[in-house]
Amino acid sequence: MGALHHFNLRHLARQHGCRWFIETGTAHGHGIAHAHGLGCFQRLDSIEAHPATAEAATARFLDCPDIHIHA
Repeated sequence: MGALHHFNLRHLARQHGCRWFIETGTAHGHGIAHAHGLGCFQRLDSIEAHPATAEAATARFLDCPDIHIHA
């Protein structure tokens, strides 16, 4: 898919009534952080296959109860 900032994600979410953001491949968390910053999602989930990367992302978003990282 590429970097999310290349897409008008807020417009797409509103146009299609999306309130839940789901991504695969958390990596450093830039994508989910971008989606969270838009303020248009009630829940954000990210799936990361690498346990250490998922753990780091979980720690990064510890203060964001609407973000869920899955390993």
